[in-house]
Formats: sequence, structure tokens, C-alpha cells
Amino acid sequence: ATGSEGAETAGPSVVTGVKAIEPFDFASLEGWDNFYSSASSGVDGTGDGVVELEEYEWHPSLPHSAFASCIPRGSSIIVIGCGSSSLPRYIYDVHEGETSVCCLDYSSACVDALRERDGSGRERMTFVRADATRLEEVEWDVVLSDNIGLGGPSYRPFDVVIDKGLIDALMCGEGWDYDVQRLIKSVSSILKEDGGLYLLGSFKLSSSTKEFLVETGGEVGMAWEFSEEAEKMSGSGMNNGRAELSRGVLQRNGVA
Repeated sequence: ATGSEGAETAGPSVVTGVKAIEPFDFASLEGWDNFYSSASSGVDGTGDGVVELEEYEWHPSLPHSAFASCIPRGSSIIVIGCGSSSLPRYIYDVHEGETSVCCLDYSSACVDALRERDGSGRERMTFVRADATRLEEVEWDVVLSDNIGLGGPSYRPFDVVIDKGLIDALMCGEGWDYDVQRLIKSVSSILKEDGGLYLLGSFKLSSSTKEFLVETGGEVGMAWEFSEEAEKMSGSGMNNGRAELSRGVLQRNGVA
């Protein structure tokens, strides 16, 4: 990918918060389905039906607390491209169930295994299989009716959208700029107006990518603030400045 530093799929294994994994086409649904099917097939990989979804944390030097601290209790949030991260569970638990958390991923294998792993006892946590670049097609009033209240078919249910590594994955595909543009427009369709927050955890963005996000955000009324590097937040210097947390804020009536 050309849009962010370190998002390439070729070369050595990718290091996550648990262990290194061999790279594959991170922009491919088939690749992710295979990845999560393997990750949830049992501790010994025998496929014995025991769900033991391993936690893979993209950008482990971005602490979960950095995201949680940006979210008021009682919010409705969605983690897009959630993968097998423990971040949604962490936010739910640290907010003591007061915040509604929706876990969304494109991979059915991931969503099914995550529901089994983290869903028990968390009544305000929802698990959805959908394309993050087509969120406007989801019937959110039906999906979330038990969690955050009924609404019309086009209502904006979320106060906060969290993206921890999804844009990085999209940038690994051909024509990434089109996919990222679709993602921003898709997210803007479900965020509440006048203050809806897009929290973006990513590899350090290039200047050209920031300009692209600003331009695309301007089309939907989203103003960007770049950024807080992970090493400054954690104090660890673990990532040598390769990851950062940025914010996009949706303004009233689509005016940035």
C-alpha cells in the first residue's frame, strides 16, 4: 500500500499483540475468512469444534485505554473491522455495560467466533457481519432495536465509530483510495450529526493520505484532527512512531 507507512502485505510476518502471523491479502474477504477459521478451530488446530478464538491486536502499542478515554459512558459505539481484538470487550467492561458496543466484521467466521467468545453476559453487545464500506445498507433499527432503541430505517445510531487497522487493510488492495472514500462516506451515514466521532487507529499516515482524508471528509462534513502517536500515549516507545490515533468529527448538516 502507498497510503500509510508499514501497511504492506509482502515481506516478513506481521506482528500483532499476540504473535507474528504470515501475511496474506489483507484486502481479501476469502483471506480473512481462512485466517479466522484457522484461528478459531481449536487450540491445537484440529478443528474439534471448540471455539478458542485467538486475540490478534493490530497496533498493540495503541492502548485500549486511549480509545476508551475518548468515549463517554452511555454512548452507542461500533467497532468496524473488529477482528478478534479484545478492544470491544474492554470498552464494554470498563464502562460496566453502560455503553452499547457493536462488533462488525466482513468475515462470518470472525463474527461467529467472536460472538461465542465475548457475547455471554454482555447484553448490550451486538455482533454484525457486514461490509464496512456499505453500512448504509444495514437495517440498523432492526439490528440494534434491543440495544439502543428503535429508530427509522435511515436513522444514525452511533455516537462513535472505532477503526483500529481497517483503513490499513483497505490500503493493501488495488484502488485503495476508492475503498477508503467509500468507507468514510459509509461511516458518515451512521454517525450522529453534530459531534459523531470517528476514532482511527492506524499506521502513521503519510501527508498525502491525510490530505486525501481531509478532502474526502469535507464532502460529508467530517473534520479531521491528526494525530497522537502511540508511543506518546503509552510512554513505551514500543512502535517507534509507526502507529497513531486520529479523530474525525462529523459536523451538523454535513458542513466541516
